[in-house]
Amino acid sequence: MTAGELPGRHVIADFSGAENLDDVARIEAAFTSAIAAAGATLLSMSFHVFSPGGGVTGTASLAESHISIHTWPENAYAALDIFMCGVCDPLNALPALIEAFTPSLIELRQIVRDTAETLAEAQ
Repeated sequence: MTAGELPGRHVIADFSGAENLDDVARIEAAFTSAIAAAGATLLSMSFHVFSPGGGVTGTASLAESHISIHTWPENAYAALDIFMCGVCDPLNALPALIEAFTPSLIELRQIVRDTAETLAEAQ
């Protein structure tokens, strides 16, 4: 099964020991680079800072789905979701995000999103 044959792949990334988690300009630039690297199409981006120096929550809506981030700078932790469909590969978005936040530990999970019929056929 190739990337273009299924509804999507969802990468869930936990970044521990990360930096720059309260810098919205850096997060936006990282998202822009990640989206380009994955071959996705940006529709819109929105970020919210909870207080100066506090956590950030944000999303990039894509024609191919989305990228989201939730940060806890006080814990040096970020939770990211990268969901893309079609030929876009969410794993290609990771290097730009890793470069921007320099985590010391990365935990990844990848979920194939597909219809029940297709998943049953694959088994």
